[in-house]
Amino acid sequence: MNLSTQKITPPPVFQLSNVTKTYQMGEVNVDALRGINIELYCGELAVLI
Repeated sequence: MNLSTQKITPPPVFQLSNVTKTYQMGEVNVDALRGINIELYCGELAVLI
């Protein structure tokens, strides 16, 4: 492999690992997020709704 064409990925500028969110509705638990992972790199945009 030619080293001049090898791409080096920089570390993420934002990272979340294994995120969970559970809402309780009466006696029922509702999992809104179950183990979400996200990495954002310089120049990327994400919207969470």
